[in-house]
Formats: sequence, structure tokens, C-alpha cells
Amino acid sequence: MKQGAELGAVVRTYAAQSGVLYASLGGPLIIALAVAVAFAQRGTADPGQGVLDVFLPLLGLLGLVVTAWGLLHVGERLVVYENGFVHRKTNVVRWDQVGSVRPRWQRERDIDDLSGMTPHDVLSRVTVGTDEGHMLVLTRSLSDLGRICADIEMATLERMMRQSRARLASGEIVRFGPVSVRRDGVGQDDDIRPWSQVGEVDLREGRLTAKVRDGHERFIEAPRNAIPNLHVLGALLGEFLSREALGKGMLRTFGRGSWSAPSMR
Repeated sequence: MKQGAELGAVVRTYAAQSGVLYASLGGPLIIALAVAVAFAQRGTADPGQGVLDVFLPLLGLLGLVVTAWGLLHVGERLVVYENGFVHRKTNVVRWDQVGSVRPRWQRERDIDDLSGMTPHDVLSRVTVGTDEGHMLVLTRSLSDLGRICADIEMATLERMMRQSRARLASGEIVRFGPVSVRRDGVGQDDDIRPWSQVGEVDLREGRLTAKVRDGHERFIEAPRNAIPNLHVLGALLGEFLSREALGKGMLRTFGRGSWSAPSMR
């Protein structure tokens, strides 16, 4: 993933989050505070000196860690082009090189005035894999990681869909981690059910589930984080299944038969 061919016009630019700048400035302040307190306590007979002897080195270490993290990311930038993206100026990826997109979600809770702690999914990182086997991890140190992920998914969807349709037409099984899609059905691992038996497919609380028609049996139950190229899987399911078979979580995320990510323009 070195500097490659012309990527076309710039579409969007994402800089490091403001918190990275605060960390790069706040770390030295923490270290300075630890040093100042240490000097102020020299030669005193304070009964709490033993506690300070333990606390101050830990405070200084925290300052070093925060400073290092801030300096590592303070100049970070990702530029999205028509034909690919560039991360940190040296990591160049063309859209036609992308083989997998793996968003990583984690469950967090926010304080809600009415219901207390409300759980929700937060995108913590996106791993982009190339056909050459390289892996590039993008984290929340970049601003608007969700929009970055949507840009990548939108730009890679058409090519990945063409590849998946061709493989299905030739009789292959297209696997998305634990989820398997075949021309005549879908399932988990090798337990593939005919499309006519699929009752509902949904995405909620971080899991993709599928139930049989006229029953409660779940024949797919897979963590969202375990499914690579979920945007492609969602689009394929939208092509093979009726709108009635897609749960609210699926419709909210993917729409009917097409990926609902923000436009590249």
C-alpha cells in the first residue's frame, strides 16, 4: 500500500479528532504537574509522602502515555478520492484493491434523562483489507469514523456485488464470515436454507439473525462484528428477499436492495 497511481479528484478530507490535539497538549501538563508536586514535597515530613511516592510516578507515566498517543495521531489525516483513499500520506489504497471492509462495533451506554443508561452501538474501528493481503486499521482518532466507513462501503459496493453475483451464478458459496449465501439460499456455515423458507432476516443489538418462515427457529445468529463486507451481504439479501422478509434493523441499515450510505458527493 505504497504511493500508487492517480486517484482522481478529492472527495472529502478527514483530520484527526480535536481530542488528539488536547491529548498532545494535556500529556505534558500532567507530567509538569507531577514534577511540580514532587519538587514541592522534597524535604518535607508530610505523613502522606509515602502515598505521593507511589502516586507521582504513576501520574508521570500517565502523562507520557497520553503525550505519546497524542503525538502519534496529531498529524493523522485520511483523504478520500474518486478512485481510492490515502491515509497518513503513505498508505494508498485504490477502491479496486479493497477485498474486505470490517467495521468493529462496541456496545456503550449513554445517560438518558428519561430511561437512565441507554445502550447503543458505537463504531470503534474499521479494518480495510486489500486483495494483496494488507490490513489497514482506522480508529476513532480520525474525525467522523462512521462517515469514513460509509464512504469506503459505498465506493466498494458495486465492484464487490459484481464479483459476488458472478460467483453465485457459477454455483459457488459466497461466505461472509459465518454467513453463507448460495444462489438458492442462505444460512450459517453449511446449514443453508432455501430462500422460500426464510421468514425474516434482521439486524439488532449487534447480531444478524434469520428465522424460518411460519416459525420461531433461528437458523442464523451471528455477531455483527464477525461478518466482513456486511454492506455487500445486506445488498444481496435485499435482492433475494422481499421487503416483508427484512426486519426493521435491516431496512434501517440497508434499505431495499441497495446500500443506504451517504452519497460520495
